[in-house]
Amino acid sequence: MGKNDFGLFLIIVAVAVGIIGINQISDKEKEEQVAYLSVEGKERNDVMSAIIRFNNAYKSNNYEALSKFFARNVERYHDAYNLTNTAVVGKFKNYDKKFGVYDKQVSVRWNTLKINRLPDNELSVVFVEDCSIDRKDKTKFSVFVLEEHIILDKDYRIKSIYDVQLEKRRK
Repeated sequence: MGKNDFGLFLIIVAVAVGIIGINQISDKEKEEQVAYLSVEGKERNDVMSAIIRFNNAYKSNNYEALSKFFARNVERYHDAYNLTNTAVVGKFKNYDKKFGVYDKQVSVRWNTLKINRLPDNELSVVFVEDCSIDRKDKTKFSVFVLEEHIILDKDYRIKSIYDVQLEKRRK
């Protein structure tokens, strides 16, 4: 067998091993792959409606309404972990006070919305939004493009939320 023949033989063996490996995926792994399917229809509309209501409560500083969107225990709120619902709402209040925020505008880019089912009937929600805040200190950034990452529990309450800043600038 020549060098080229041996190389071809190795490629055939590698492909065969790969095919055998694919066919030996466990039932649990297959279930987990299926669990990450995109959510459509009424459930998607329900999530969109919740996002709109959440953003309206956020823009109007309606902290009582905001508290209803969060699970009792929030695993992640931006860079903080394992918080109570009350602590999360307190962070909203403190942010506005600390940075002198007096007005907010938010617009979701609905064409970027992705909702996937996770195990335990949770939903992973990712979308891009444009956020603009008015604040006393005009030298600070006030216009942001954010990629929001949210995990909703089975009752559609926020269990985890953080964003990735895609862009920021001054007005």
